[in-house]
Amino acid sequence: MNSIDLVPIGALNSKRFLIPSYQRGYRWTEQEVVDLLDDVLEFHNRGQKGIYCIQPLVVGSTTESRLTGCWDVIDGQQRLTTIYIILKYLGVQLYTISYQTREGSREFLESLGEQSTMNDSNIDFFYMSGAYKCVESWFEGGKCTISREKFLELLLEKVCFIWYQTAERDNIEIFTRLNIGKISLTNSELIKALFLNKGNFDRVANHEQLTLHQTKIAVEWEQMERELQCDEFWAFFNKGSYRPDTRIDFIFELICALDGKYFAERHSYATFRHFYRLFKWDCNIDLMQVVTVTWQRIVSLFNILQEWYNSAECYHYIGFLVESDVERNSVACVAEYIKLWQREGMDKAKFVDELCCKIATLLKSRKCDNLDRQYTIQNKREAMPLLLLHNVESVVAQIREQQISQIGQQSLFYRFPFHLYKSQTEYGGWDVEHIASSVANDLSSNADKIEYLVATLIYLECECEGRYAELTASVKGALQQLRTEPKGFRGEDFEAVRTQVAEQLGVKEISEGQDDAGNIVDKKNMVWNYALLDSATNRGYGNAPFPAKRRIIIGKEQGVTYNIEYTEQGGFKLDTKVCLTPFVPPATRNVFLKYYTVGAAAVAAWTEQDAECYKKSMYRLLHKRFGVTGTIVE
Repeated sequence: MNSIDLVPIGALNSKRFLIPSYQRGYRWTEQEVVDLLDDVLEFHNRGQKGIYCIQPLVVGSTTESRLTGCWDVIDGQQRLTTIYIILKYLGVQLYTISYQTREGSREFLESLGEQSTMNDSNIDFFYMSGAYKCVESWFEGGKCTISREKFLELLLEKVCFIWYQTAERDNIEIFTRLNIGKISLTNSELIKALFLNKGNFDRVANHEQLTLHQTKIAVEWEQMERELQCDEFWAFFNKGSYRPDTRIDFIFELICALDGKYFAERHSYATFRHFYRLFKWDCNIDLMQVVTVTWQRIVSLFNILQEWYNSAECYHYIGFLVESDVERNSVACVAEYIKLWQREGMDKAKFVDELCCKIATLLKSRKCDNLDRQYTIQNKREAMPLLLLHNVESVVAQIREQQISQIGQQSLFYRFPFHLYKSQTEYGGWDVEHIASSVANDLSSNADKIEYLVATLIYLECECEGRYAELTASVKGALQQLRTEPKGFRGEDFEAVRTQVAEQLGVKEISEGQDDAGNIVDKKNMVWNYALLDSATNRGYGNAPFPAKRRIIIGKEQGVTYNIEYTEQGGFKLDTKVCLTPFVPPATRNVFLKYYTVGAAAVAAWTEQDAECYKKSMYRLLHKRFGVTGTIVE
């Protein structure tokens, strides 16, 4: 079984290393050498205690029979060679290195410093001698602010390799995975070795018990990794931008955050180091007990995430808070909610109440908790948390109402799909879209006029059951004129039909108005005229009239684009074309279906009646639990 340890540079004394032929030669440049030297010095200057951990050194038993006792270096040879060169400059030779493809490489490394010129007899020697010159220049040029003796002591005692000794026989296969595939050892792989490596538990007397315990860990580890691959589960507690090497790394980073170690260390293997300390801190500890307690903690945290996932309110509110928190990453957010969940005296109902309070605080801090707020074109994205919460709470309310009415459990099959919402960020993200175009659309183009008239005619013929015969005839006549005599169809003729539609159908489009104090209010830049829409769709249809937007959105959700024409025979012709299907948030879909509108709803425009009903839905869902305010007209 693979073994793992943290090995100080000084502990490599008398070891022999072979760089096999499948490895590339030494290729570190001046910049990479200086970066390593600077990092070690910075570790000292920051007053860091403990150790400075560099990348894993992956080794295996050599396949060269004549080199018994020598280690094959499967990964990490560039750093291992550079450390050798630094030690050589400082007058110390701890170990030996031989490159299998470069005859005389060991002797050349041992002779570094004996000549003042670069050796260009082959490319490996050229880079090795260049690295030595770089080290020499770094020390003698004054970049090292401590004595050489102090730097050497630091290097030997405080700088450690993650020593990863593989028990697998095929070193080339391991090398291929780590290098050709560019898949480095992850924190989770290293931590797994701590839990499952029997070599780390020599002091445990009951090896049969240890074997059974480690088998249990291996099975549960696999189960957690498999369940974390479910995007719906993974996305509710993760921001779309968070992409760890493996998803189980999140649990380990979460423990670091809960222990106050997550932000203290920025090293890429800081998570592994934290767990290594738990296992290696004291030679007198009961390692079996440490393994048991630590693993129980990991399983417990995973179970909490699952419990949240299976709770409609916890799933949706934590999902909203994680997504809307722009200051902190996913791990920091979830760590806060874990601490809250584990607080003494906390139960699920109290926990949900606390989440609601946090949501209310977030809305207030983002200044979007008032439905009467007037935004501008420039700051309309500030309404995004409110719009997202309306979508989320719409689903929660539906589930809650169905449970109360005992309709059954079918509601639990539906959650707000955070995985779809977050995946949209890869395709341009989300916009706060005006439902009725922010710029007054005078419908001056014939295409927009036809769009408006066709939408009106669909409504009149399909939903009004012949109640508006005169109006229907006027709309058909205008369409016929636009088709046969477009140049002769005057603007005032169209406006006359438009006015007739507005008067007979009671269509009052959103426009500027006045508040109670007589101030001008731009009603089109209020939340009742906003919806969340993927940026590609939003920017694709521009300043289109409401009927065009409605048709595009309904079609895209179904994976098609609709093109409707009114034929000369007086019927409708519908052409469809397959297109990409973006995620349409439920409240956005409801807006364009006029789901919120009480009574008959004309599809020709987004009216003040529609907007007021939409606003009432927000107030009804968000006022009591989240403190959202606003003036509601009954």
